[in-house]
Amino acid sequence: LWERVTGPFEFRLPYRSDGFVLEETSLKVHPAEYHSQVFLDLVPSILERVSVADIASIRIETYWLCYSEIGSEPAKWEPDSRETADHSLPFILAIGLRDGSLGLSSFSDSNLHDSELRSLMQRISIEHNPEFTERFPEELFSRLTVSTRSGQTFALEGTYPKGHVRNPASEADIDAKFETLAAEVMSPERRGAIRAAVAQIDQC
Repeated sequence: LWERVTGPFEFRLPYRSDGFVLEETSLKVHPAEYHSQVFLDLVPSILERVSVADIASIRIETYWLCYSEIGSEPAKWEPDSRETADHSLPFILAIGLRDGSLGLSSFSDSNLHDSELRSLMQRISIEHNPEFTERFPEELFSRLTVSTRSGQTFALEGTYPKGHVRNPASEADIDAKFETLAAEVMSPERRGAIRAAVAQIDQC
């Protein structure tokens, strides 16, 4: 970094007299790229209004970082690996709508090449909205407009995904994510031990 970008500089972490360095952080409730979180939060509201089969199109307007990271390249509509799928908003939203939620198994090879899922992805379009970019990073504002095969249209908006510092996840939310992910790889006893350790982490 010194040689190619900045030149030498003195590096200091932020410091406060009470000893804390980390002042705030946002958590991911869903196991997917951060800027997809707000769209996964909207999935239940979409499914309350329309079935997946009746979705004709979904138009997404979002801020630049979200657009450039997970919605601007043709490969996002044809992911061929877990890493590409994890950074593909069309894939993440489509599988969230199809299954009602997203988990680690969502990124399986069978899902990556599922023809019906690919068809749903092709009905999703993503646009950069400069107005939303001006509101970033104070707001992570996006708008999603759904058109149905029966001729209806409705729009949903999101600003702070669950887990954002301005929309904190509850302990129950965090525990549910831990349980969903950890249950696949460890015993109930081990999960209980981890919960007990985390509950006392301030005493370490």
